[in-house]
Amino acid sequence: MKKEKTKERVPFKTGIKKLRATLLAAGGALLALIALSLLKLSPAVCEWMSRHLSRYLVSGSVCQTDWLPFSLFEWLLVILVLAGSVLLIYGIVLLCKKRFFKLLKGLCALLAAGLFFANFYMLTAGFAYNRAPLPLPHSAVKYTGEQTQDIARYFIEDYIALGEKMTRDANGDVVSPYTHDELNQRLIEEYARLDDPYFNGLTPRAKRVVNSWFMSDTGISGIAFAPTGEANVNAMTPASDLPHTMAHEMAHIKGVMRENEANLAGYYILLSSEDDYLRYCGYFSSIRTLWNAVYISNNANSERANALFRDERLARMDAERARANRFWAEYKGPIGFLSDFWDSAGTFFNDLYLKLNGQEDGVGSYDNPSTVGPTDEYDPETGEQLYDYSFSKIHQLFFGIYETKTQA
Repeated sequence: MKKEKTKERVPFKTGIKKLRATLLAAGGALLALIALSLLKLSPAVCEWMSRHLSRYLVSGSVCQTDWLPFSLFEWLLVILVLAGSVLLIYGIVLLCKKRFFKLLKGLCALLAAGLFFANFYMLTAGFAYNRAPLPLPHSAVKYTGEQTQDIARYFIEDYIALGEKMTRDANGDVVSPYTHDELNQRLIEEYARLDDPYFNGLTPRAKRVVNSWFMSDTGISGIAFAPTGEANVNAMTPASDLPHTMAHEMAHIKGVMRENEANLAGYYILLSSEDDYLRYCGYFSSIRTLWNAVYISNNANSERANALFRDERLARMDAERARANRFWAEYKGPIGFLSDFWDSAGTFFNDLYLKLNGQEDGVGSYDNPSTVGPTDEYDPETGEQLYDYSFSKIHQLFFGIYETKTQA
C-alpha cells in the first residue's frame, strides 16, 4: 500500500529564519529608498546627482539599447504583465492549498525586487524631477500688447508660409519628408545644438512601439523609460504631431524629466530649427499659445487675439489640427470598447506617478501657465481698468527665438 505524503508545516521561527535573507534585502532596499527620497528633497543634491550619476547610468543604458531595432522597455513590460498574471494564478493556488508560508516567501521576494527597482529608478530618473530649472534661451522682456501682436504676427506668417510648402495627402494632412530613421537623425542633430552640461550627452533614437494600438486606446503618444535609456513613441501619431512627441521623449532621456520642461525642450529645437518640416511641426503643436500671449497683454481682451488667428490662410492648418485631435479622441482599437476605461486608468496612473515624483499638479504639470489679473489702475484716456500679466515659459521661448532671428 502506497503511503500518502503529508506536507510538513513550517514553524513560525523556522520560517522567519528561511526568510531572513529576503527580509534583510527588502529592508535594506527600503532604507536606501527612504534615504534617497530624503536626499531628493534638496534641489542642490538633485542637480549634483543628475549631472554626476544619473547621466552616466542613463547614457550607459542608451549605449546598451539604442542599437536594438525594437523597444526593450515595451517587451519587458509585456513579459512583466504575463509573468504577473502567472504569479497571480499561482498565488491563488497556494492560497487555496493553504501553503501560506510559500506564498509569503514569494510575496517577500517580489517586495524586495520591487524596492530594488524603485532605487534604480530613483537613481536614473527620480532626482531629475527636483533639479535646477531647464536652461533654454528665452526672453524675460515684458512686451506690451502691441509688441506681442507684432511678434505673434511674425510667427503666424512663417507658419503660413511653411504650410504652403508642405506635401499633403488626400485629406490635407502633412506628409513627413523623412523616414523614421531620418527623422531621428535630424532630431539628434538638432539636440546637438544644446551643448549645456545640464543635458545628458547621448541623445537616443525614438523607437516606435509595436503595440501602438494600445497607446492610442489610452491616449498615450509617447513614453520614456530612463532605466533602459529609451524614448518610445506611438507609431500611429499623426505626422505633424510626431516630431514634437519624439523630441519630448528624447528630452526625458537627456535628463529633462519635468513634463512642462520636456515640452519646452521639444518646442525649442523645432521652432529654432532651419528645417522647414521640423519648424512647421513646432508651430503645429504650439502656435495657439500665442493667442494667450496676445490676450493677456491686451488687458485680457480677446478681440485682438481673435483677429490675428482669424486669418483665412490658417484654415488648412486648423482643419489638420482638428483632425489630429479627433484621432486621439475617437480612436478605437481591438479593445476599443474599453477605451474610456483605459484612458481613465492611464490618466490616473500617470497623475499618480507624477505626484509621487514631486509634481504637485500631476498631469496638469504638462502646461506652462501664464497669469493675468486686474489692478487698481485705469487708463487715463479710456477709463479702462488695467491688468497685470506675466508670460508663460513657452511665450518667453517664442520671444527669445524672435529676438535671435530679428536681431541677427
